[in-house]
Amino acid sequence: MMRPPSAAYTKTVHRYPGTAAALALIVFAVACTGTALAAPVLIDAGSAPVVVVQLKTGMLTIRTWGRNQVQIDTQGTVDWLHVTPQEVASNLPATQTVLAQTAQSPKGPVTLPPESFVTPALAPGPHEGVRVNGDGATTITVPQGTALILARVGGGSIDLQGYHQGAFFAVVHTGRILLNDVSGTGFAQVTKGQIFASDSTFARIRARTGLGNIGFENCASQQIEVTSIRGSIAYDNGSFQPGLARFESQDGNIALGVASGGAQVSAHAASGRLFTEFAGRSNVTVTGADASGAIGGGGPTVTASTARGAVLLYDGALRDHPNVAANVPGMRAFVIRTTNMRTFVPATAPRAPTQGVIRGAGRPLQSKPLAGRKDKHPPH
Repeated sequence: MMRPPSAAYTKTVHRYPGTAAALALIVFAVACTGTALAAPVLIDAGSAPVVVVQLKTGMLTIRTWGRNQVQIDTQGTVDWLHVTPQEVASNLPATQTVLAQTAQSPKGPVTLPPESFVTPALAPGPHEGVRVNGDGATTITVPQGTALILARVGGGSIDLQGYHQGAFFAVVHTGRILLNDVSGTGFAQVTKGQIFASDSTFARIRARTGLGNIGFENCASQQIEVTSIRGSIAYDNGSFQPGLARFESQDGNIALGVASGGAQVSAHAASGRLFTEFAGRSNVTVTGADASGAIGGGGPTVTASTARGAVLLYDGALRDHPNVAANVPGMRAFVIRTTNMRTFVPATAPRAPTQGVIRGAGRPLQSKPLAGRKDKHPPH
């Protein structure tokens, strides 16, 4: 017999401190089947659902398709809940919060302070909810119009692909986050590990790491705030729209490559290591540890600062500026790795069954009991 939702909620919050807000959907009251199903499973969720996923460990891939169903495929064991639009409207918090997170390093512990992120209001209309909780490598395929994705992984990764116009909140303690062909509003945090974004357009994006690099390639941003305690930051071949743009690292380097549209930049490297190179139009003046001026004729204001690293300013992509890249070889290698991290697999049809176990609450569109399986323990 499956445990009631309230018991599952208490256990989950105890295991993952600070996840109560993001996992509010877990308290929704739904009828539970308790049936073990072979992966994948399809859930009819409407055109604009709210999807909440939490994995203890594993690689989480979230992608979109042109169907009004959520498909769950896992190599581990997960539970799922399907809730009504009324329950989503009554229980979904407007602000998502992470508590302070600490990671160990050879130089001592690094702590990310607590932070809250206000997600945009959901579009008018009904929004069903699907919550997935478990362990192991899992792929979630969601409708193209999914309104909100809340995802947390303890140890592993989150790979968000082809998601547009909605909002996302992605947190990994140890591992990485990949954003490919994404647009809209989002929050991305890795306590110990890296964040990579490519070919994406953000109305608002907040990204931060404690120990780990953050890379953006071929991205456009209206409001962007990126910080790292002991990691480097690259915004390579990127563009800006009028709004906030701030990049800050305590111990890492910052590479800022402005593509089309231009920008008005202001940079500070407390170490005095500040390098510039421009192939096109620019009017940037370097004075000691500071640089300011227009790249590409000017545009939105962009600030970059590091306490103990170097700042590289250039137009376009770093690969086209070998002279400035030679001053900080590690940044060149980092940007190359960012490019190689691109992954995208279009979702067009249900996947073939895998060996994972899915236990659900609701009525799946497709289900196939695992032959010979008898559950000895109730679902978590």
